[in-house]
Amino acid sequence: MGDVRVRLLEPDDWQVYREVRLRMLQDSPDAFASRYEQAVHRDEGAWREVLTACDQHLAEVDGQPVGAAGLVLNEEEANLIGMWVAPETRGSDAGDRLVEAVCARAADLGHRRVLLDVVEGNDRARRFYERCGFADTGRRQLVPGRDDAWEDQMARELR
Repeated sequence: MGDVRVRLLEPDDWQVYREVRLRMLQDSPDAFASRYEQAVHRDEGAWREVLTACDQHLAEVDGQPVGAAGLVLNEEEANLIGMWVAPETRGSDAGDRLVEAVCARAADLGHRRVLLDVVEGNDRARRFYERCGFADTGRRQLVPGRDDAWEDQMARELR
């Protein structure tokens, strides 16, 4: 495998983001609140809006998208969202590079910690986040838009 490159997406990158987002929703439907059946029907404007509303980082190998992670910011919190790495790339440093890019961006923007939610039962993701320095905060909630799944909050201190 070639070198992993991570870059911040712009609204004009909507097509590549659409491609990776649809792939992640097909590969890991239980890991996300949104569903493929809804996302596949979004128009260009909706995809551009996603890339305007939050930061999306894309991991690529040899110009091909292999993962993504988002960063949603408000005055109080920085949240890592929508983290996914393609199955053929898992075990490489693509996931680590995405997490580091999101955390670096949050720190550059003045945040002291990054929060995320991991769906209960997604033990592989939980172990990965723990390895990246995240710890359980004890906060638990239903996955937004679902009444059949819970998610646990994790946090990583940046400074």
